[in-house]
Amino acid sequence: MAQRKKHTPEQVVNLLRQIEVDVANGKTTSQSCKEAEITEQTCYRWRKGYGGLQVNQARRLKELESENAKLRDEFLNGEMFYSIQEMRVLAERWRIHYNTIRPHSSLSYCPPTPETWMATI
Repeated sequence: MAQRKKHTPEQVVNLLRQIEVDVANGKTTSQSCKEAEITEQTCYRWRKGYGGLQVNQARRLKELESENAKLRDEFLNGEMFYSIQEMRVLAERWRIHYNTIRPHSSLSYCPPTPETWMATI
């Protein structure tokens, strides 16, 4: 069985664009997919998920999916909500904590926006 390749969103959008150009120039989808070294099934799955996106939009989509996964894993799976209002309040607290206080590994475990203290005069 062949090794699976992991394509970045930018690579996916570029491959889909190249396949569209090839098909417009008279090649079949299967020929274009073979040249791109992907299966037709992968091509159709990518079209469903990335069709019509620009490269920067595909990158942003992946970032949002990652943020949503973190939200689900770190917040939603650990809480029990008894009302929508309670969920909104707790979600806002979590968002503030996540974006201002919590250390991030990509920032050498420093908070995104360090707390600042205003001196009272």
